[in-house]
Amino acid sequence: MQSSVAQLLIVDDDAASAAYMQRMLVRHQLGVSVTPTAQGARALLHRAHADLVLLDVALPDASGFEVAQWLRHTHADVSIMFVTGHVGMADRLQAFAAGADDYLCKPILSAEFVARVGALLRRHGVVPPPAPLSTAGGVTLDRERHLVTLPDGRALVLEPRASCILATLLARPNQLVALHELAHGLGISAHGAEQWALRLRDAIEPDPLWARYVQVIRNVGARFLLPRR
Repeated sequence: MQSSVAQLLIVDDDAASAAYMQRMLVRHQLGVSVTPTAQGARALLHRAHADLVLLDVALPDASGFEVAQWLRHTHADVSIMFVTGHVGMADRLQAFAAGADDYLCKPILSAEFVARVGALLRRHGVVPPPAPLSTAGGVTLDRERHLVTLPDGRALVLEPRASCILATLLARPNQLVALHELAHGLGISAHGAEQWALRLRDAIEPDPLWARYVQVIRNVGARFLLPRR
């Protein structure tokens, strides 16, 4: 299956994790297939091309290391990134020895994950789509560079977690997004999500005590405020 759209394959038996990665990638206009097994990965790759394979270490029928070695022997031009909960140095070294190009530990930050995917695609001659922009109420966020441009002319580079929160809020302007939902996207606690929402507010508000763009309701959630007409 040749396409002008970059094609990725996720090999992960954690359905929730695979679905989360798939949502992030599809949102960035990338083609994504998913399989929970090494056998499924081999079958899909015999039928269709992939530019990048995202592998977990632990699979039901083989290790991710074995899949990586097989890929290097049969699909030498495919990029390989491990995305896994195995954080030990021995696993990292074994992954790179098996042929991995990158290794990312779960829980993942969506912005870092997408940035690493884009870097691997570019490195191997596949041009990903332009960095998508989130826009609402005169505020524009470049989600790849974490650069927010405000109506008053200020341009700020946000920390990745603050950028992720702002992207979520911009997608649902004037809607209160619960802390647990923000936390899920960041892989942190609800309290941690609240602290990052407060850091976002402090970074972009001319006066943090008077919410103009981002309102944070303690122990509840946050929202992006559209300007009143």
